[in-house]
Amino acid sequence: MVNKVSVTGITLSITLIMGTSTFLGYAFGVLGPDLIREFSLTRSQLGWATTVSFVIGGFGSVLAGRFVDKIGVRKITIYAMLIVALSLFLIAVTTNYLIILGLSAFAGIALAFGNPITNKVIAQEIPSKIRGPITGIKQSGVQLGASAAGFALAPLVVLFGWRIGLAITVLIPLFALLLSLKFIPNREVEIKVEKTEIKLPKPVYLIAIYGFFNGAAISCLTAYLPLYFVESLEFTLSQAGFLFGTFGVVALIARVFWGWVAGRVDIGRELLVAMAIFAAIGIALISYGYASSIWIIWFATLLLGITAMSWNSVGMLMVINGVPSAATGQATGVVLFGFYVGIASSPVLFGYLVDRFESYEVAWGFVATLFLLSTISLLKKFEIKNSVEK
Repeated sequence: MVNKVSVTGITLSITLIMGTSTFLGYAFGVLGPDLIREFSLTRSQLGWATTVSFVIGGFGSVLAGRFVDKIGVRKITIYAMLIVALSLFLIAVTTNYLIILGLSAFAGIALAFGNPITNKVIAQEIPSKIRGPITGIKQSGVQLGASAAGFALAPLVVLFGWRIGLAITVLIPLFALLLSLKFIPNREVEIKVEKTEIKLPKPVYLIAIYGFFNGAAISCLTAYLPLYFVESLEFTLSQAGFLFGTFGVVALIARVFWGWVAGRVDIGRELLVAMAIFAAIGIALISYGYASSIWIIWFATLLLGITAMSWNSVGMLMVINGVPSAATGQATGVVLFGFYVGIASSPVLFGYLVDRFESYEVAWGFVATLFLLSTISLLKKFEIKNSVEK
């Protein structure tokens, strides 16, 4: 039994787990121009690469949460990181797009486990007084994945081609695995596992509905934003990657900040509504701002990083603090089911709209509408408080 833990080491480990489990989705965004060219894809066909991963991640998330509660984080973490590493390597060497789709689905297994693993670790190992900022930091790992795609993968693709560039990124999940084995305690599973079958509070499901619409909107950003920069704004791949990477860095910082705010002030619901509204504004600027100034595009992209890409810190903290620690995985799985199913539902449709109208404007209008719809489940005031002293 481990009696003393390193908060710093645990935080670094779970942050990398989050970034690794979601990295492939951002990688497809950066690889979009190369995949379209090499496999003669339409934009809607490209969207399937993201969709299939999140279909598995979404429908698997409820079971994943229960597995984490019953099996423990150590074994699940090992399997998840190895799945990501294998998926990245095999995608880099295959010459068949259908196989790439299958491997994307395989990587969705790790995607399903990312949040349940990390939320469970926080519930078990992190004192309640610092859970807010720690949750924000670990959720920023998702944006660390976006930054890695923009700042690391994009230059590697330019230098070595997309296959070698992607193969090099196999080092990311392997490094995450080594850190996890070093810093995350090997806790025994709680004896009374039947208590994970408790009735979850209603706000958990309301957050899941919010996550569905938000996920549907942000998946269009991660899947198509670099391609939009290249095709409509005439950016080079390096320029698009740099802006996409900056987008990830800003979102990373924002997730830490919003987690800190939500941990100190009980305004989680209000924060989520405000984030969605400002994200819709950002989408409008992305769609029409290019006609005015490139700086409008920069401003809008960073605004989306601050808002749309940062809701998870607030939502996940509400879940962690709103249910007993024995059911953290179960509650996380419910929220992720909504979020990931939302993510899976929209990239293909977004690509179809671009292909159908030969313009991104209608597609971006669709995304703005999704952000506004996400607020519906949260318009009625509710409270989600600590249901148990942890």
